[in-house]
Amino acid sequence: MESLSQASGLTQLCLAESLFSPDIALPEAALLYASAGFWVFPVQAYGKLPRPNSHGLLDATLDEAHIRAWWDDDPNANIGINCGRSSLLVVDVDPRNGGDLALKNWTLVCGPLPPTLCVLTPGGGKHFYYYVPEERMVRKGKLCQGVDIQAAGGYVVAPPSQTLYGSYVWAPR
Repeated sequence: MESLSQASGLTQLCLAESLFSPDIALPEAALLYASAGFWVFPVQAYGKLPRPNSHGLLDATLDEAHIRAWWDDDPNANIGINCGRSSLLVVDVDPRNGGDLALKNWTLVCGPLPPTLCVLTPGGGKHFYYYVPEERMVRKGKLCQGVDIQAAGGYVVAPPSQTLYGSYVWAPR
């Protein structure tokens, strides 16, 4: 598992400084994610679920025309990233379910997570993004209480998406 900033194929995300701006529009962000190799799809505006009558993460694409059409149809749609197709493993820490304490205890036994890019979620959680080559990709699952792994078969909602509780934002680097 490499930090995202070390991943040769995904370093473009780090170079896309405008993605880290809180003022970037959702359609522009979706296109930038796709240009960096992240397979994107629309998620319900102000929510975390795929849009009705869609196939969710299975619809994810890098195709600019599809992405433009989706966000022309709904400019407020949140951005979903298909983790497996994007070679991402995301450690999803949910403090409301004990994730902060569980991850702290896990790291006492297994060592700290490698440094990487991190998203702060509206619920007070964190998403730690890691690059995993396709041949080493694992399925989504649970690391420990309150800590999920989003990988093949999973997705994350990406900044600057918003819910009724707040926005997904990149943590300061």
